[in-house]
Amino acid sequence: MWIISSNFLLPDSITWHYEGKGNYTAKSGYWLCHSMEAKSYPSSNSRLVKWWTCMLKLKIPLKVQVFVWKTCQDWIPTMSNLTWMGIKADNRCLRCENSEELTLRALWQCQKLWKIRAGWHSKKASNR
Repeated sequence: MWIISSNFLLPDSITWHYEGKGNYTAKSGYWLCHSMEAKSYPSSNSRLVKWWTCMLKLKIPLKVQVFVWKTCQDWIPTMSNLTWMGIKADNRCLRCENSEELTLRALWQCQKLWKIRAGWHSKKASNR
């Protein structure tokens, strides 16, 4: 897998993608805030709020919490997500090459991944 580099030698810059010219303005910030309030997000559900509250109180590393949060938001860079973001990539699973690599499939459903995990578990058991 690779990312094709640009032919333009432009320096990196921070842009605000909610405004046409890429500059943050109070107006664009207000518009974003107002549009987010108008949407009904599933995370506002009281059961989910309780779940996330419990999750954040667990004594687990922050990187694990962030990974769980990114997984639930579908922010894991799977081949399908990379393709959706405009990166030239084959969206099929790199392990089995059978179907589209979605987050759920990449983490839990791929049959080749099950075989890899089975190998880890057998090595762990033999080391005891």
